[in-house]
Amino acid sequence: KAQWDAMFRWLAETDLLAIPKGKHPIGDSGLTVSVEDSENEPLEKRRSESHRQKIDFQYVVKGTERFGIIEHNSSKPNSKYRPDVIHYDYDRQLARFYDSTPQGFFLFFPDDWHIAKVKTDLEDQSIRVIVVKLDYVQ
Repeated sequence: KAQWDAMFRWLAETDLLAIPKGKHPIGDSGLTVSVEDSENEPLEKRRSESHRQKIDFQYVVKGTERFGIIEHNSSKPNSKYRPDVIHYDYDRQLARFYDSTPQGFFLFFPDDWHIAKVKTDLEDQSIRVIVVKLDYVQ
């Protein structure tokens, strides 16, 4: 709960469009926020991933980011698990896609195998994203 409180307090008190890109500590919470100015890319250039020890909090503060969610039955790991990330081969026909805008945020728990920064149908693919990795407690 302390991590969640610290993160939401930081989000409420920070100018998310003006803060420089890069990594920033969130007080003494032990959390780090990653501020990313990026571009969405075609699906074939993006890698799927999941995490076992962290929850991904992802908030698009400028633009629209498309996320893919891959299903588990036809997906197979294609890399070794390394510090809290593993990647997958998956059936693209079975993936579901959702657009994220500044009106909401996404949480990816360990069972949420996902793909970030997928190209949308919009002309402008530039985005600013806030990412925080929170401890996953079972």
